[in-house]
Amino acid sequence: MRCNAKRYTLVWLLGLLILSLQMGEIAFAQKQETTISGRVLDRETGEGLPGANVFVKGKYVGVAANEKGEFTLKTTIPAPFTLVISMIGYDRFEKEITSDESDLDIFLEPRTFMTNDIVVSASRVEENILRAPVSVEKLDQLEIRNTASISFWESLANMREVTLTANSLFFQSATGRGFGGTINRGFIQLVDGVDATGIANGQFAIGNLTSITSIDVAEVEFLPGASSALYGPNAFSGVMFINTKSPFEYPGISVSFKSGFTNSDYLGTKPFRGVEFRYAKAYDKFAFKIVGSDMRATDWPANDYSDRYGIGPDNPGYNGVNVYGDEIASKFDLDQLAGTPKGTFGEVFVARTGYREEDLVDYGEASTTKFSASLRYRPNENIEMSYDFRFGMGNAIYQGTNRYALKGIRAYYNKFEVKGQNFFLRAYTQKEGAGDSYDIVFAGWNVNRRWKSDQQWFGEYLQTYIGLLAQGKSPAEAAKVARSVADQGRYEPGSPEFQKALEEVIATKDFATGAGFISTSGFYNTEAMYNFSDKIKFVELQVGGNFRYYDVNTAGTIYSDANEKIKVWEYGVYAQATKRFAEDKLRLTGSLRLDGHKNYPDRISPRVAAVFSPSPNHNFRASYQSGFNNPVIESQYIFLNLGPIVLLGGTQDNMDRTGLGRIYERGISLETFKPVKTPFRKPEFQKSFEIGYKGLINHSIFIDLNYYQSDYTDRFKGVRVLDPDLFPQKIMPYALYTNELDKNVVIRGAGASIAYNFDSGYRISTHYNFIERAGGTDDILTSLNRAKHHVKVIFGNPRFTRNLGFNLAARWRSSFYYVATFGEGPVDEEFVIDAQVTYKLPQWKTAIKIGANNLLGKNYRQAFGSALIGRMFYVSVTYDSFFNR
Repeated sequence: MRCNAKRYTLVWLLGLLILSLQMGEIAFAQKQETTISGRVLDRETGEGLPGANVFVKGKYVGVAANEKGEFTLKTTIPAPFTLVISMIGYDRFEKEITSDESDLDIFLEPRTFMTNDIVVSASRVEENILRAPVSVEKLDQLEIRNTASISFWESLANMREVTLTANSLFFQSATGRGFGGTINRGFIQLVDGVDATGIANGQFAIGNLTSITSIDVAEVEFLPGASSALYGPNAFSGVMFINTKSPFEYPGISVSFKSGFTNSDYLGTKPFRGVEFRYAKAYDKFAFKIVGSDMRATDWPANDYSDRYGIGPDNPGYNGVNVYGDEIASKFDLDQLAGTPKGTFGEVFVARTGYREEDLVDYGEASTTKFSASLRYRPNENIEMSYDFRFGMGNAIYQGTNRYALKGIRAYYNKFEVKGQNFFLRAYTQKEGAGDSYDIVFAGWNVNRRWKSDQQWFGEYLQTYIGLLAQGKSPAEAAKVARSVADQGRYEPGSPEFQKALEEVIATKDFATGAGFISTSGFYNTEAMYNFSDKIKFVELQVGGNFRYYDVNTAGTIYSDANEKIKVWEYGVYAQATKRFAEDKLRLTGSLRLDGHKNYPDRISPRVAAVFSPSPNHNFRASYQSGFNNPVIESQYIFLNLGPIVLLGGTQDNMDRTGLGRIYERGISLETFKPVKTPFRKPEFQKSFEIGYKGLINHSIFIDLNYYQSDYTDRFKGVRVLDPDLFPQKIMPYALYTNELDKNVVIRGAGASIAYNFDSGYRISTHYNFIERAGGTDDILTSLNRAKHHVKVIFGNPRFTRNLGFNLAARWRSSFYYVATFGEGPVDEEFVIDAQVTYKLPQWKTAIKIGANNLLGKNYRQAFGSALIGRMFYVSVTYDSFFNR
């Protein structure tokens, strides 16, 4: 393996420098003790707020208020310092401390908007959400708790620029700006800083299926659009940040039980159940937590049995959308076969009889099981060290080139981190296992072939068909009888013969005769960042970098790694500077990042942004951002013979492994039947400009507006050619991975969010999002695969009465045309209403929530050929030892 040791060493030296700088400061810190005690109270009711966080700003020292809202904090940090008091659902409060203080009464105001909220994602440093230089959205614990959705992940669909596409009941892919679909390629999903990307496929994040438990989510930040200047390759559509609860700040026990049923027009009513738990304990310098969950249900079905060719089920070449095995089809010259004069019988296009998806998948096995453990240690007020372990496994359906049953798929995460208020040094690993996962389409193909070969089946069909035509039967009559003859003895779904064949096909890790695949892939990542703002006074400066090493192993079932594992590395270093002018009313930010990759040239990504704040509540922003999307492992190293076609990844390393360089160098074009050179796939790029405004009017109306335009170049595409060494004696088509070098795509969009908070506690918020291509027609290269218009409305009152609250969330999007490798077709408009009512039992520290997702019940699909989504009714009972948190 070729690996640039100098670049790898550079990132490690950066991390060691950061750590040594911080440890040097600690060594000379002065030691003296200050004690502060008091109560944290609700301004409106005067009641104590148990679990309120009381901590020293900029340091790792703090306590949680007890059940009466009382606290005592001792610190060796010399006064003066700033004391910060925070609580879910309340405005953050800061107080300057100059000496010991006791019997403090600190009153927190119930929060109306997130105007005092802090975000980190927009600039990699803490800043007020109103003054972020680019668009950023946030969900805090109160919004997550009050959501009408069954879990926090589904609640992300209510964020303005987030689009969730359901692959399965427990597996939804999130995308941001740009191109949509069931695959969230170019979308980074980080859980406590750990990338949840799937390696074997390389273009979908399985984190929401196998990684994070709702009961442990602290907050979610979403950064839409291009962000490569700070987050490197694949920060193309957006970056999702999910942070979990610290055991220092959230000690105690929480348990939640969920039960209910789903309902779809096709499968009817099915039960589901789930349980979540969290236990955390904090000592003086040490804390830990354990978290787990298990959810089980019957999955949403995919039951579109319409003919892809638009003819109907009586078509001899019928190819049902969610029917598999009927892709094996061919056109036959009947006169040539029968030895009759041309024009006697003509031609016919015939497909084998396929199996429906419901025959090949057990929808009743949908599940997600998660477990995590965390250890935290604070040697002093400036440093926190942590180790996190997460494990998850699940059963779900995923739609990409084909539809896949993820059966027993699992992921393991290990992370070690050392961080202070102005630095972090982080190392983590991710490992996945495919379990008994399989390709549903190939399952249909090869169950058929285990019963009867393609050659025999077509021979019997054609012999019968020609004979009946010769007897004067109509083509429709002949086709019906010929199929029944060829299908005689076919394995019927549910029969012992069918089940045995299906189990054997799934267990066979070879698509030529089976449907299963192997992946024990993973990656190793090291990254570091240091903020020099306290050392350099004229500018705020941050620097950082990372190194990642991919270890890919599919044992030749997907990629060209039958004899040697695939090993790929990449690295990145970045710097960002911020300068404030005009008494902090104008803030300019510039970022620059350099990224390198084993298979691609180094890439520089810039970002510049400005924020003008004539007053604290009115902020105008403008930015230029760049993004690039590296080809995923699949498009670099795939080597997969599907029978009718061979998929061949586009890198020189893959050509060296397969010995098929001639296919890219001089493959025979299917359009001209002449040799053509196909460039290897390289990264695709994006340049984006944005303007926006975020403000608060009369402390009651919150407004967020933005407009952006993005220019995409070198878009990924596929081409098909023939093997030049076999043509014309043998037709062997190859699907190659390359770029569209002559066609740019321009996308423009706009969004508006308006929220109004009533004095009575009611709140209504409305989000509108618009996106379109600037000219051109949709095709498989440039189709947006997403609706032009989205409208989202949320209305609720968490304190309708003292113990009763409710929330309603409505979403509408326009219809659109979906184009992907799995198929293409129209997707109808979507209108969904979610609702919940929560009743609190303070004396038992318990809340009971009754809710419904898709209350109106109209079943809908979010992509061509995807799941039919119905209704879900649920009841959850949650116990929390810090009930009011």
